[in-house]
Amino acid sequence: MGFVDGFSPSPPAPAPWSDREDLRRDLGLRAAEALADLSLVDYAAVGLGGFGRPDGFLARQVPRWLRQLDKTSARELPGLRDVGAWLEEHRPPDRPPGIVHGDYHLRNVMFAPDPPGRVVAIVDWEMSTIGDPMLDLGALLATWSQPGEEVFMNASMTDWPGMATREEIATAYERRAGRPLEHLQYYMALALFKLACILEGSYARLLAGTSEHAGHQSYETLVPMMVRRAQAIVAGELAL
Repeated sequence: MGFVDGFSPSPPAPAPWSDREDLRRDLGLRAAEALADLSLVDYAAVGLGGFGRPDGFLARQVPRWLRQLDKTSARELPGLRDVGAWLEEHRPPDRPPGIVHGDYHLRNVMFAPDPPGRVVAIVDWEMSTIGDPMLDLGALLATWSQPGEEVFMNASMTDWPGMATREEIATAYERRAGRPLEHLQYYMALALFKLACILEGSYARLLAGTSEHAGHQSYETLVPMMVRRAQAIVAGELAL
């Protein structure tokens, strides 16, 4: 580990990103390209051959997160189990495994402090594993709010004027990865399903008095928002 000079996009953004719309578009595109590069890494060749359990990765996701939800949740989350059922019915075939960051969104990407946009680090690897790298792209797209949509990620710049669209981000990833994108609806919904289950556990700990993290209070409304967004994705109402 070491010091990296850069910033993670969130208000207030540093100059010149705060002032120039023409520069902001690069942030999403470069984040997508960095993620594509990560998906192409030969994980065994870099010493991660024994890291994670790639076999049956997608098949384990819904049951695994529902078990965690059942152990920790302090309330009902209408629609979440319906999303889980849809995911089980629409699970795509297994893909070649790769490195999965596990929590890939714009605020976990650091950019050089001066333009043009250049990724200098990807941070917060505590949920990383070996599995289907497309889940990371699903997370990036599902947490990306565009102008006119409900702001999903607090303190995020994704809906600022000049930012790339979800479609542009997916295209940048596809071009860099060199393979066609399929089943994006599934991966976007799965990313939100997983995140809702995880954050609901943090909210339950707050209610139980075992967490003093002030930010967990926002999960009272954020988790149901995730569920609604996942429902919109599986219904085809929110797409690229």
